[in-house]
Amino acid sequence: MRYLLLLLIICIAGINFPQNSPSLIYVDDSGRIKWAASNKEAYFYGVNYSTPFAFSYRALKNKAISHKDAIDLDVQQFKRLGINAYRIHVWDREVSDREGNLLVNEHIELLDYLISKLIENDIYIILTPIAWWGTGWPEPDMQTPGFSSFYSKIESTTKPDVIEAQKNYLKQFVNHKNSYTGKSNKDEKLIIGFEIFNEPNLPRNEDSITTYVNSLVEVLKKEGVTKPIFFNISENNEQEHWKGVASSKVDGISFQWYPTGLVKYSELEGNFTPNVMNYQIPNFTDKIKSKSKMIYEFDAADVGKSYMYPLMAHSFKEAGMQWATMFCYDPTVIAQYNAEYPTHYLNLLYTPQKAISFLISSTIFVEESLLNKTLDSTSVIMGDAFSDYSHDLSLLNESKKFYYSGNTNAAPADVNNLENIAGYGSSSIIKYEGRGAYFIDKIEQDLWKLEVFPDAVWLKDPFGKNGLDDPVSKLIWKTHKMKIMLPGLNSDYNLYSLNRNSKQAVNNEIEIEPGVYFVTNGTASPIDFTKVTPTDFEKIKKYGEFINGFTETEIRNLTPLSFYEDDHKKIEVEVYSNENNLKVFVYVKRLWWRGFQKIQLQKLNDFTFEAQLPNELSAAGIIEYYIALENDERVLTFPGKLKMSPDFWSFNPKEKYELSIYPSSDKKIIYQPARDFKNLTVPNIWRFVDYQIDYSFDFDNKEELNLKLRSVRNKFPEFALQFYVGKYTQNIQPDYNQLELEIESSNGELDSAYVRVLYDDTKGFEQKIAISPFYEKIKIPLIETHKFNYALLPRPYPTFLPYWYVSNFIADSARKPKLESIQIAIPLPEPKIELKEFGIKIKSISLTKAAHD
Repeated sequence: MRYLLLLLIICIAGINFPQNSPSLIYVDDSGRIKWAASNKEAYFYGVNYSTPFAFSYRALKNKAISHKDAIDLDVQQFKRLGINAYRIHVWDREVSDREGNLLVNEHIELLDYLISKLIENDIYIILTPIAWWGTGWPEPDMQTPGFSSFYSKIESTTKPDVIEAQKNYLKQFVNHKNSYTGKSNKDEKLIIGFEIFNEPNLPRNEDSITTYVNSLVEVLKKEGVTKPIFFNISENNEQEHWKGVASSKVDGISFQWYPTGLVKYSELEGNFTPNVMNYQIPNFTDKIKSKSKMIYEFDAADVGKSYMYPLMAHSFKEAGMQWATMFCYDPTVIAQYNAEYPTHYLNLLYTPQKAISFLISSTIFVEESLLNKTLDSTSVIMGDAFSDYSHDLSLLNESKKFYYSGNTNAAPADVNNLENIAGYGSSSIIKYEGRGAYFIDKIEQDLWKLEVFPDAVWLKDPFGKNGLDDPVSKLIWKTHKMKIMLPGLNSDYNLYSLNRNSKQAVNNEIEIEPGVYFVTNGTASPIDFTKVTPTDFEKIKKYGEFINGFTETEIRNLTPLSFYEDDHKKIEVEVYSNENNLKVFVYVKRLWWRGFQKIQLQKLNDFTFEAQLPNELSAAGIIEYYIALENDERVLTFPGKLKMSPDFWSFNPKEKYELSIYPSSDKKIIYQPARDFKNLTVPNIWRFVDYQIDYSFDFDNKEELNLKLRSVRNKFPEFALQFYVGKYTQNIQPDYNQLELEIESSNGELDSAYVRVLYDDTKGFEQKIAISPFYEKIKIPLIETHKFNYALLPRPYPTFLPYWYVSNFIADSARKPKLESIQIAIPLPEPKIELKEFGIKIKSISLTKAAHD
């Protein structure tokens, strides 16, 4: 009897009772995160955000911007975007000393404030106490007192002195009492977990890893942490690493996903849908199956379009992830520069299309049932959600929600039941030419709240090497027409602002500037408008004016650098101004002309103007031109923003626009090395191959791309280059049906390569070509697409993800695919073989007309 009683006590002690846990969540035996109150699975989706630390902290301080105002402004946006999760790696170098004592300084105080604001907005938090990284990026690192400053990454997981400092720091960090909430980090309910170390380097010894991880877990447990504890495995791709971590006492494993690589320093062009169709976790050990899984950082880095996030969210959910936080949300007050992490760019004001896409992805991850993806031409269907590369569109269309990141003809699934609309551009129920996001939420019957955000315009490629002195984008506080067509709303509805001023629509259309409004058929509702939690547009305007100067006029010249004589030739610009009465002219001349021909550009929409070049300017040659904005009082000429007209007698600018018009030809060049260096993508496979890419000249002084492979360090199938050519193929006639490569082998050792032709719908074909040690023009007919494998470039992080994508060969007869990219792949020799001048040189890639028999 005593034995049975003892056995019963042991069994009861071993049962997990989540309802008695002080934590809001727990991890069950199968590795699923569940709500303690309901035992239902829990999902969290949000952002990293670093205003209290490192570069953002310094940037705001140097510009005398209130960090707390910035946090208030951005947390409002988190809530508006459906975010319910926040994660950050704490820069321990800024908040600790060499022994691991926590320094309760301004960084910790600001983190306390941020946490308090997140809690006010019901946003859940996972903190990563140890970042290891220096605090400089993108500036040089500076001297900091923290323990990580004195040790390498591998020392930080193997050297006893630093491990003791880590333990001391972790103990003090979880016991730190928030100066705003009065609770310690370990006891704050909405801090639902801890991830110990951001991207550690681990030794290749399974037992040592397990011992190290358990030693840190035990410190947290001893201090009373009852919440799930995660350990990061992103930089550790060997089986011993995974087994060591999975054998430890952590509750979960944290992963990353950068499917398009990182830090290209220019925008990636092309269809990267294949890069995010699935997230494959290696089967290194079965022990990982009982661990919960989170994505601590993700982004489609260097991609400016808005179709990627929903696909990533769906793939995360397929892979079993229950937490995903994008890295890194730009603080609004410095987002015009995108200087903090230029390879990333997400902010509701400055990247409205991507932000709406992020809202859609959040809904997919947190709320939607998991349904299969269906690839259809350039789009992917995921139940109620939809992503389309060719239209730069993400769409969520369910009974109560209608969200879209770009123009769409789709009709709401149940327009009479609709409660929430979030959009950019126009749809079947909203017509709008502004460049900002808008949100329409049903408050009660026949009463809607409308939020319209300022126009966001990109002045240049935002993914370059950016500083805090040269904006890449700006906001414009401008009036636009909006047409609202909602069920039950009359064509002469009333629009009320927060101060209860009103306007009446005509034929469903009204002029509107950024702000918060209420839309109704009748008079203003007696509800207290301020209790509808509107966005603080006064704060947006305050900081928008401070950092932008809304009255500053800019243009973006969209005219190509060159045309052929038989092309449709036009000058196209976008004008970014809060003035609506500007006239736009192009002053154009041949290089040998003494004066200019003045042509007025026609207005296509609230931003875009264009003009066709007349016949006398369409012949082959070089054209010089300027864009002038004129009204009754002044003229502003670009480039240079000169306050004089090009026909003024002393006009002598330092800059000019130039346009080359080439003679009509049976050959259209779609890749030139120097011109198109930003359109080249190389694989980041330094671990496998030592290589060099250079731009040189041949014996005729013609530029060439020169790829040299110095050595193969570890076995890898190939070295592939990818050339984006889509900007040159959009308007080429279909009779240009043959690819021509001017290419040579650097020496006789390399005698073949593979050429892969990639279309915008992820289809294409592959052809093996012979390469000689002298330049040849190799012609490849653009044949029918077929099933084949091509490399997923750029290479992603983590590096364990698949290299190959199997192209869907099913033809789509409804549309003609567009040629977008060319891959040239070199088979790699065995490792350790000495290589001399092993590689290729490329002068050009062209489209030509195939000769007829």
